[in-house]
Amino acid sequence: MSNQAVYLDAPGSALRLDAAFIPLSGHNDIVMHNHALAINPIDHTQASSSGFAIKSYPRVLGQDVAGIIHSIGSNVQGFAIGDRVIAHAWSMRTGENADAAFQLYARVPAANAAKLPQTITFSEGVVLPLALDTAAAGLYQTLRLPWPRLSASNGGEEEEEEREGGVLIVYGGSSSVGIAATQLATASGVRVVAIASEKNHGLAKEVGAEQVFDQKDADLVEKVVGAVGKDKLVGIFDAIAVDATYKHDLEILEKFGGGDLIITHPPPKDLPESVKATFILGLGEFSFPLWKDFIPQALESGQLKARPEPLVVGKGLESVQKALEVYAAGVSGKKVVVEL
Repeated sequence: MSNQAVYLDAPGSALRLDAAFIPLSGHNDIVMHNHALAINPIDHTQASSSGFAIKSYPRVLGQDVAGIIHSIGSNVQGFAIGDRVIAHAWSMRTGENADAAFQLYARVPAANAAKLPQTITFSEGVVLPLALDTAAAGLYQTLRLPWPRLSASNGGEEEEEEREGGVLIVYGGSSSVGIAATQLATASGVRVVAIASEKNHGLAKEVGAEQVFDQKDADLVEKVVGAVGKDKLVGIFDAIAVDATYKHDLEILEKFGGGDLIITHPPPKDLPESVKATFILGLGEFSFPLWKDFIPQALESGQLKARPEPLVVGKGLESVQKALEVYAAGVSGKKVVVEL
């Protein structure tokens, strides 16, 4: 039994496959034998010449993992060796290669992991972790929505009671983060109006969006404003967060006299005073209640769907380089995954 990892030796360099130590679990950690990895925008950003948030090299990258528990820390409860789990790897916070995803064995916080039902494959489940944490940062840490509730069929209270109300606009409703935001907001009692490419409208509706509009529609702003109607606008969650989407975001918010804009990249220039833009990172203890009280139960019942579907581009760590290239070329309505 041995570990291997994919190393980035310098900003923008090709990835290198080499040996690595099997991590030791801390008191509150689990060590996973990884069976699937997913590619996120931050992985591509870090692997590029920017070297975003990397203090030293060589560096192992990666956030999303799915696999089987190899070892457990002394304080960990609710998990056992051999459990199938998904988790968010925390190397961006710790700076330790042992805590990164792109290797055969990775150390993760037990509080940022959830059991994966047998009905969901590793490749399907691995699309979720970072997306859920990023969505949670916007919805619960920033907008302060109530925590999502399990559906009545899953042992929760009746959905009609004590709903939060209001409308959340999700830009990028078929992206992994947009899908997570839609599913969580809906479970928190908020109505979702999504913006996505026309070919992905079915996906956005499948995960809970009440209405979906084409991002290329010349009347997009008017249609979205009309869909919100007289309901309270909770805010806009822009999971794409580029100049083209910011233009629409600000035009929509102007119709409501301003409001909250949750973004996954730095804010646009010349932001109106009426708009409060918050750049979010899905990393921190704030999401621990979500992983304990909602994600495992909702996965088991099917309330939380493992979407988007994985686009498996290869098997083995040697496929991570290709996976980053496939992501960079552009993928819509799916998430790039490597099986191990």
